Amino acid sequence: MKDVNSNILRIVGSAEIPEGLEFGNDYKILLDCSITSIRDKDNEDGTIDRTFAARLLNASINDSKKSIMTKDKHRESQKTRGSIYHLQAEIGDQREEEEFYVYMQKMIRANIGEIYERYKS
Repeated sequence: MKDVNSNILRIVGSAEIPEGLEFGNDYKILLDCSITSIRDKDNEDGTIDRTFAARLLNASINDSKKSIMTKDKHRESQKTRGSIYHLQAEIGDQREEEEFYVYMQKMIRANIGEIYERYKS
């Protein structure tokens, strides 16, 4: 196994914002991303450079006066799928991703009334 020389994060995607930004201002931008691929490049010296591709999900843009949230362009079903995959990783379930996803969807449907009662506002 080769040593990793560099870990590189490449962010792809764009986000719609509800208002413009000012030229010349500095902003702190907090990103929510999903890692979509990992690629190793052989440096031919016994090391590799590892690139992580991240897809932008949404962002928060802050300056000294205000915070701007990007408009969320993802469907609710995509968010649910992402949450299920994150849960699977968090609890360390070893099933295939799709198998775990189907299992969780069945659990959600079987318990939809209880979920509603517990979290209704």
